[in-house]
Amino acid sequence: YNKDNKEFINDIQKNRVPLEFRRFDDDKKPIPVSIVLEDHRSDNYPLELWMKQQQKAMQNSSSSFQGEGRTLGGNNTTTTKPNGNINNNSNQNIVKSLVSWFVLLISFLRQLYMKVVVKLLQSTNEKKKHIVDPTQPTTIISLRHNSNKREKVEFNTNHTTEDLYRYCRIELLQETTNFELLAGFPPKTIISTATTTLQEAELINSTVNVRIIFDSKN
Repeated sequence: YNKDNKEFINDIQKNRVPLEFRRFDDDKKPIPVSIVLEDHRSDNYPLELWMKQQQKAMQNSSSSFQGEGRTLGGNNTTTTKPNGNINNNSNQNIVKSLVSWFVLLISFLRQLYMKVVVKLLQSTNEKKKHIVDPTQPTTIISLRHNSNKREKVEFNTNHTTEDLYRYCRIELLQETTNFELLAGFPPKTIISTATTTLQEAELINSTVNVRIIFDSKN
């Protein structure tokens, strides 16, 4: 691969965001991006099957008949197969094999690249906050942290509980922090879904508690 692709792979291996995927929000702050690589080395890719077939073909060709021959009809004149033609054919087969291998390698790298791009795009979408439409009904949600600090945030009533969780994850907590949202009395856990609106969840102008879930192992 060329220099640009090499820098792209090096950035991923060093847990850095490649240059072409770095984005900034409206405040000129870098938007966090996480990259997830899936290990498919144990999968039976066509490349491995092709390499086994090529190895078998090379073994068969090395044991092919290369001695002298006799013509039919009793003529005992011997003929010898030119070694130059054998070498040329062998070189051509090697070149064809290398070209085929190179094409398969490019195809594999392209598939890997597309998987990385899809993961990056999905991760970028997860980092976007909600956008309030002033032409639609709005509500104020009061978010209360563990430290009893309150923050009032404006949403549209048709925003979902998933939007509420996303805002808390981006603005209030670190990405790796586990937490849950509770509301009502007695407090009940708010389920994060992309189909339940804030109005349907009865969260209009409500107070929501943000509770950190600590790992029992720590």
